[in-house]
Amino acid sequence: MKLQNALAQGRVVGESQNFTRELVNEPGNRLTPTNAGDRAKKMCESFALSARPWGPDKIKELKMGAFWRDVAQRAPTKKPRLIVITMNRRRAEKPVLGLVGKGITFDPAASPSSRPSMEKMKYDMAGGAA
Repeated sequence: MKLQNALAQGRVVGESQNFTRELVNEPGNRLTPTNAGDRAKKMCESFALSARPWGPDKIKELKMGAFWRDVAQRAPTKKPRLIVITMNRRRAEKPVLGLVGKGITFDPAASPSSRPSMEKMKYDMAGGAA
């Protein structure tokens, strides 16, 4: 039984890492904030998770001014998403664990001349993808 549990856990970790790599390897013009929210929702459907991609209205309602100013105003054509993923089953006997990862799908403030490693910009969203 221990071997089965270890195999199952290893599979979950491996699949999660592969999903993260798929997101990170997408170019910024294909993995937009909206697309990232859609991909998160689709992934969550396979598990006991739910994803709610909050758009500009909810971000403003929550008075998340720093988030709005830092991210949204630099990319006016791509509206930001704050993707909230929650576990659908709650175990009252254990403490709640929260993880936060910032995922900038593309840095609109950078230009090819100002950032020599532009091809690596897609990795800016690796924390959020994980």
